[in-house]
Amino acid sequence: MKKPTLSLRGIRIGVLYCESKDQTNLEQQFRRLGIEGIFLQDFPDFRALAAFDILMFDSDHTSAVHHSSQPQWPDLPRIAVLGTETPSRLQWVINQEPSGYIRKPVKYEGVLSACILSLRTYRQSQTLNDRVRQLEARLAARKFVFSALLILMKDLGLNEDEAYVSLRTLAMSRQLSLEQMSIELAETKRTGQSK
Repeated sequence: MKKPTLSLRGIRIGVLYCESKDQTNLEQQFRRLGIEGIFLQDFPDFRALAAFDILMFDSDHTSAVHHSSQPQWPDLPRIAVLGTETPSRLQWVINQEPSGYIRKPVKYEGVLSACILSLRTYRQSQTLNDRVRQLEARLAARKFVFSALLILMKDLGLNEDEAYVSLRTLAMSRQLSLEQMSIELAETKRTGQSK
């Protein structure tokens, strides 16, 4: 089994509103890790942010906090650079949905961990979100399964178990999901065509 790599070489990190001392330390760490770090003092448009692999933002910078309550972040891992720990500031950071954080003042240690863990957390979150969307789509289509069962029961004189087996067999023979086959069957019945 191949060991997973923890290299960040070649990734691009956009750093928003970083203080000069933190920027100096980040630049040194980025060079050491092979990361291309781009430091931005103004919030760019959405397309410019989407060019990065990770976004890092200083949660204390007034431009970040007052940009809006919810900036338009692209769907990327975000790392909050935390300084102030007031409840309102932490709530603002939570609302930005970061996948990682690093404490200020930024030191040499912690940058690698924050980046690696942020990428991993982001990927896990994306996988879970994709799975939830799939399950929601299947759940929404379940009403068609019930309709298809009723159609088969009525048209073929089958009981519920027999109708389910028939629907499943038909779906497998057409290489469709049960839900897709049910939608087709319901649509065919609605339009008056025969299978």
